Amino acid sequence: MPKKEKKKKDFKEVEKPPSTSIKLDKFEILSKIDELGNLAQNYKMQGNIDEAIRTAGKIVNLAMEANLSAPIKEQDKFIKSIANIVAKDHIISEIVRHGEKIKDLYAYLIESDNFPDAHELVETFKEKYSEISYFETIPLIMDMVMKDKKNWIRYQTRDREKVEIKDKDETEEFKALLNELRK
Repeated sequence: MPKKEKKKKDFKEVEKPPSTSIKLDKFEILSKIDELGNLAQNYKMQGNIDEAIRTAGKIVNLAMEANLSAPIKEQDKFIKSIANIVAKDHIISEIVRHGEKIKDLYAYLIESDNFPDAHELVETFKEKYSEISYFETIPLIMDMVMKDKKNWIRYQTRDREKVEIKDKDETEEFKALLNELRK
């Protein structure tokens, strides 16, 4: 075959529209991506993070095979949302671990009748994690904060009563001294 004919033949092959089998493959791939997307969401909701990530990887591989960018972007967002969940879980476990130590020290300080230091301990702990919006929704923290509020109010009330008794005693002494001076 002469070169010109061969070039014409190659050119004609390039000009041909994509075959329906390629379109069908893309449809099948999109269907499979959709199916895997639902599966990945289910894994995520069940807390099976490893399987959710593996499934997202399968979706990305299929999308790359079919040269589809939208599913890749979707899976990027999906994996970032999983990363946020994992980070939140890590932060919560760190807070709980630290909170257990604070709780033990707090109990010791309350037993030692050292309410101001116990209150300060809880306030410092709360301040340290104040930027975390869900900090006080953690059950351990909720319990600790409520106990501290009750104990702090009890301590302040007890101290006021002591001051009032002391003031009353001083007033009585002052009245007695004043009566003696008048005599």
